[in-house]
Amino acid sequence: QCVSIIEKIKAILVFFSLIFFIGEQFLLHDWQSGIFFVISTAVVVLAIFYHNRLGNMSNGISFLKPVSFIATISYPLYLLHQNIGYIIIRTLDSYGLSNEYFLIIPIGMVIVLAYSLHKFIEKPILKISNTICRRI
Repeated sequence: QCVSIIEKIKAILVFFSLIFFIGEQFLLHDWQSGIFFVISTAVVVLAIFYHNRLGNMSNGISFLKPVSFIATISYPLYLLHQNIGYIIIRTLDSYGLSNEYFLIIPIGMVIVLAYSLHKFIEKPILKISNTICRRI
């Protein structure tokens, strides 16, 4: 019961966040970037939906495994990508590594950090919160 309430709250927050960010794209930027943002957001939302709907998508659909992995670490990735990625990019730039090819380094590092955050912090805290909710 407690988990379903948390899931409903998260869904409502995601919905209003998407509405806000889509509106912001159209109000502050040109319509092409707004359409790009809407399409890319729809792809991410569908990936998360199918991940939640199908559970672990390791049932032979190999091209969906990366989507499932990114959906699994999506929240820690969201938390880390801008600040940590920016720090890594600035550090690489200070060493003269400012070519677009070097973007693979911060992307890889942020994905590793997001996975670590998911595995060692998010999952244990979720397990503890589920235990507490069952006692209530």
